[in-house]
Amino acid sequence: MEYKKFIDKDLITTHIKEKKKKKILKEFSRILGNNLSLSTSDIYSQLLEREDLDSTAVGNGIAIPHCRIQTDKFTIKLLVVVSKEGINFDSIDKKPVHLFFVIIAANNSQASYFKVLSHLARALQNQDFYNSIVNAKNIDEIYDLLMKTDEV
Repeated sequence: MEYKKFIDKDLITTHIKEKKKKKILKEFSRILGNNLSLSTSDIYSQLLEREDLDSTAVGNGIAIPHCRIQTDKFTIKLLVVVSKEGINFDSIDKKPVHLFFVIIAANNSQASYFKVLSHLARALQNQDFYNSIVNAKNIDEIYDLLMKTDEV
């Protein structure tokens, strides 16, 4: 899978100020909205609606919040957030989340959406890959690691 299409360095961060789930989702929405020239409130409402169904924190320090929105600007974009200290995000294993992959997809991109979600889930089962991203020294290193996910 070619993540170059989905990941921009501007959509990788290691600085999340918020600690409460709804505020974290708002911060994710703000980053995505500002970088993609989309409505922050639309993104937030879609992420919140999905999160209200069930937590997207899948355990082992990983969360994959995701939603689809009406846009023709792109098919799929990923926001990658690394938190060294970890954040409580209602994970199924009750452990803090250190790595967030926030997927935002156009409504008409269902096949690509599920393909990216599936590929990420498989790649993140590799503990070395997960550890490499969480322990990366900077955004450039995180980006380089993500560009190599096909090798994982």
